[in-house]
Amino acid sequence: MNTVRPKHLMSRHMLKAESASSSQKLVHGGVLSVLLCSALLFPSQATAAESEVNGNGSLVVTGTTAVAKDGTSYTLADDACVYGNRGNGDITGASLSAEGNKALGYVAGGYSNYDAASGSTSGNTVTVTNSTALIVYGGWKGEGEAEDPTGTWNCSSNTVTVTDSEFSTVYGGFVPASGKSDNNTVTVSNCTGESIFGGTIWEGTSSGNTLHIQDTAVWITAGGVVNGSGDASGNSVTFSGGSAGRADMDGGYIAGGASWTGNAVNNTVTLLGSPDLTYAVVYGGFSEDDPLENDLRSGNKLHVQTSSAITVKDIRNFETVNVTVPSLSKEYKSKAFITLTNETGTDLSKSVLTVTVDSVSDSLTLANGDRFMLVKNSNGLTLGKYSVNEIEVQHASQLSELGVLKPEKTKTSLDLVMSGSGGSATEQAAVLSEAHAAGGAMVLAGADMATGPGMSAAMHAFDKKEVPYGLAVFGAVSGASQRYNLESHIDLHSVSLIAGPVFAAATGCGRLTAGAFFEYGAGSYGAEHDMRGPEINGDGNLSYMGAGLLARLDLPSTGSGNVYVEVSGRAGTLRNSFESKDGRLRNVQTGRTLEYDMDMAYQSLHGSVGYLWDIADNLKLDLSGTYMWSHVYDDAVTSSTGGRIEYDDFTSNRVRFGARLSYEGSEIWKPYIGAAYEHEFDGEAKVRANGYDTDTSDLKGSTAIGELGLSLTSESAGIPLTIDLTVQGFAGKRQGIAGNLMVLYEF
Repeated sequence: MNTVRPKHLMSRHMLKAESASSSQKLVHGGVLSVLLCSALLFPSQATAAESEVNGNGSLVVTGTTAVAKDGTSYTLADDACVYGNRGNGDITGASLSAEGNKALGYVAGGYSNYDAASGSTSGNTVTVTNSTALIVYGGWKGEGEAEDPTGTWNCSSNTVTVTDSEFSTVYGGFVPASGKSDNNTVTVSNCTGESIFGGTIWEGTSSGNTLHIQDTAVWITAGGVVNGSGDASGNSVTFSGGSAGRADMDGGYIAGGASWTGNAVNNTVTLLGSPDLTYAVVYGGFSEDDPLENDLRSGNKLHVQTSSAITVKDIRNFETVNVTVPSLSKEYKSKAFITLTNETGTDLSKSVLTVTVDSVSDSLTLANGDRFMLVKNSNGLTLGKYSVNEIEVQHASQLSELGVLKPEKTKTSLDLVMSGSGGSATEQAAVLSEAHAAGGAMVLAGADMATGPGMSAAMHAFDKKEVPYGLAVFGAVSGASQRYNLESHIDLHSVSLIAGPVFAAATGCGRLTAGAFFEYGAGSYGAEHDMRGPEINGDGNLSYMGAGLLARLDLPSTGSGNVYVEVSGRAGTLRNSFESKDGRLRNVQTGRTLEYDMDMAYQSLHGSVGYLWDIADNLKLDLSGTYMWSHVYDDAVTSSTGGRIEYDDFTSNRVRFGARLSYEGSEIWKPYIGAAYEHEFDGEAKVRANGYDTDTSDLKGSTAIGELGLSLTSESAGIPLTIDLTVQGFAGKRQGIAGNLMVLYEF
C-alpha cells in the first residue's frame, strides 16, 4: 500500500490554485487555512518498519515501538501514523499514549473513516510526551475526496494531553463536515507548535471545548472553530506563560471561539503567568470574513491574571475585560501593566473594563502626583465603562498611609494617580491608642488601691493596739477584672498590692495618721477596635512599680461624728508591652508581627474630705468626696515592624462621691455596704504612628460603684489577726468586679 503524506497547512486564499484534492478548512494565522492532503492512501508494504499502526482500541508507543491492545508489537517507520482505534462507524473510548518518538506523522486517539455511513468519535484519549508529531487528534473524522463533503458527525468529549513535545497542529476534535465538535479538552505544556484548537468543524457547532496551554510557543489557538456556518460558543482558553503569535507569520492570535458566518459568543480567555503576546491579538470571538452580521462579543470574557506586565498587540470582541494587577510597583511608572501596540489604537468602547490592584509593592516610595499606568496603547485607547479600585497606600508597618491611588483616564492610557493629603495614620492604628488607654487605666487602678484599701489598711493598723498611736505596718491586695467602654473596648485584668510603715499621733488638730508605702501591680489587657472591616485586636501586659506617701487627719468630734481629711501622693514607672493579636498588624515586607514595650513615668495625687457619722453605738455612716489626679508621661519607641509609635502624656482628673454604712455586729464580724459615683473629666490617650495622629481613645465618662465587705477578727481565739474582704461592682464607663483583701497581724 502507498501513502501520500499530508501537505503543510496553507491559507484559504491559496485554495483556488490547488487541484481538486481533498481539503480541511481550519483557522490559521488570522486567515482561513487549509490542510491539503491527498485522500489517505496507505504506504507500500514495509519490510522492516510500519508506516501505519492501528491499536484497535488502545496503542502504546515507546520510542519506535508500538504495542496494540492485543499485545502485538510493531516497529515504526519515520512519519508513521498511529491510532488508538481506526475503523468504520463510531469510534469511542480508544486511547493512545506516545513517548519518546521524534518522527510521528498523524497521531489520533480515535479515527472514523470518512466513507463510512456513520461515524462519530467521542470519549477518546491521547497522551503525547517528549515526542515530535505532525498533527495530534483526540477524535478525528477522516478526510473525503469531495471539497464540500456531506454527512453529519460528532466529535465530542475527547481528551488530548501533549507535554515536552513539538507538533504542527493539535485538535481536541476534528470534523471536516457537518455536525458537532464540542466538549473536547486539550492540555499542552512545555511544547512548540503551530496551532492548537479545542474543537474544529466545517458546519455546525463547536462549543464547550477547553484549552489549557502552559509554557508553550504557538502561532494561533482557539477554543472552538467553525470554518463555515454555525456558532462557536461556551469555549474556554487558559494561556499561561509561553508565547502566541509570530513576527514572520503575520502576527497570530488567541481566540475563545471562531466562526466565519456564525456567532462566537460566551467564550472565555484567561491569561496567566508571564506570556509573550507581542505579536498576538486576543479575541473573544474571531471571524476573518466580514463580521458585521456576526455576534462576536456577547458574553465573551477576558481575565488577565498574569504575574507580571505583558505586551499584547490588541484586545478585541469581549463584553467584559477583567484585569488583576498582583502588585503595583515602580516599573509601572515607565511602562503599563498591559501594553497594547496595535497601530490604529485599541477600541474597548463596547467592553466593560474592570481593573483590580491587589496590593502595592512594599518597596514602593510614593509622592503626591505619582502616576502608574495600568493599560496603555500609545496609538490611542478608547474605553467605554471602566472601574479601578482605589487604594489606600500604607507604610510597610501598616500604621500609616500616604494617601489614595485614584484612577485617571488619558487619551492613551488608564492610570492610577497618587492623591495624598500629606499622610495619615491607618484606621487599624487606632488600636494603639486603646493600648495606651489600658496603661492609663492600670495607673488609675493603683491610685484606687492607695486611696481605698491602702488608706483603710493604714487606719486599721492600730485597731488592736492598747495605745492607738506609734508605729505599725500595713498592707493590702486587690484584684480586678474590668471592661472600659471606649468607641470599642478594653478588657483589663489586674492585681495590685501596697505595703509599708505607718505612724499615728495625737495633734492639736486631731489624730494624724501618716505612712509611706511601696506599690506594685501587674495585669493583662485585650484591646479591640471596631473598623469598617473586621475588628482589629491587640493583647498586652502591664506592670507598675512605685512608692508614695499617705496621710489622714481626723478632726475632733463634733456632735455625733467627726470630719476627716485624706491626702496621698505616689510616683513610679509603668511598663506597657503590646502585641498585635493574630498578627493582623505586621510588617508586610518582613512578615513580623507588631510588638513594642513602653516604659513611662507616672504620678498621682489625691485629696478627700469626709464625715464619719456615728448613727448608733454599732452603726456608722462614712460620707466622702474625693478628687484624684494621675499623670503618665509620654514615651516613644520604634516597634518590631519598623513603625515609630509615640505616646502623648496621659492625664486623668476624677471626682468621686460615696457613702459606706458599717455595722459592728460583734467583736468578730463587722459587715459593711457602700455606693459611690465617679466621673472622669479627661483620660485622653493620644498616640502618633509614624508621625500621624491616630484616633484618640479616652476614659471620659461616669461609673457607678457598689461594694459589700466583711471584716473578721480572730482575737477571741488568741490570734491577733484581722481579715477584711471587699467585693466591688462597676457599671457605666467601666464595668466589672474587683476584690480587695486586707490582712492585719499585731506583732
